[in-house]
Parts: sequence; structure tokens; C-alpha cells
Amino acid sequence: MGFNSPEWAFGFTGAQLYNCVVTGIYSTNTPEACFYQVDHSEAEIILVETNEMLKRFTINLSKLPRIKAIVVWGETQLPSDVQDSRFFLWKDFMKLGAEIKKEVIQEKINRQQPGSCCVLVYTSGTTGNPKGCMLSHDNLTSGAEPMI
Repeated sequence: MGFNSPEWAFGFTGAQLYNCVVTGIYSTNTPEACFYQVDHSEAEIILVETNEMLKRFTINLSKLPRIKAIVVWGETQLPSDVQDSRFFLWKDFMKLGAEIKKEVIQEKINRQQPGSCCVLVYTSGTTGNPKGCMLSHDNLTSGAEPMI
């Protein structure tokens, strides 16, 4: 959740390369809509731009046992009431990636298959819970191929 930035793009693309299913969350979503989308998509990592956005996820965090990390990219420090070891500033989260061998990443990339889910695109949830649509790896690849 956040606005256009290098960190948003790095997080989105990095997750795809690691063979994770990714989804963006509208910055206007309520805490309830954020919870629904994170739970429904079976998210394990949440990236947000600001501590204000972070609050929308901490409200229901105890109901999200799959979450391994919540990363804030646009702040220099986390809120003082955030004590959980799953919270990271962007710079600290990036340090964790240095420990992953290139062979592990390549193996994850090699697992990607046409027809497998790559992205879940959700509505904003203005008329109820957000609704998701799956885009597959081959769908995104064909959309990126030049038309000749």
C-alpha cells in the first residue's frame, strides 16, 4: 500500500521473481477492507509507505497469523507502540535479502508456470468486501510482448 515509488516497484517485482503472488492495496481502503484482502489473498508480507497506513493493518494483526513481515518504506522509524519482531523499516528488510543466495532466487523463478497465479487485482471494496481477479504469469508476459 502506497504511492508510486521505487520501493513499491522493487517490492512488487521482487515478490514476483521470488514466485510469490502479489497484490496492491488501495491507499483509501479501510482497515476492514485491508484485513479482508490480506486474509483472502493469504498474504505473508505487507509493504506500506507510511506509519499511518501501517495502522490499518495493526488493528487486526492478531487475526493474521500468516504474516511474517510488515515493512514500512517511507519512514525513518517505526511507531513506538510497534514492538513485534515482524515489523521492519525498508532498509532493515533489504538487509535480509543479502543473505539469500542467487541460486535460491533462480530456483524460485524456474518454478513459475504459465497459468499459475502471479497477481491478484482487487477492487477497492466500496460496495462490500474487495473482489479479486487472478492474472497469470503467461497473461502478464503476453501483455508485455511487443506486437509485431
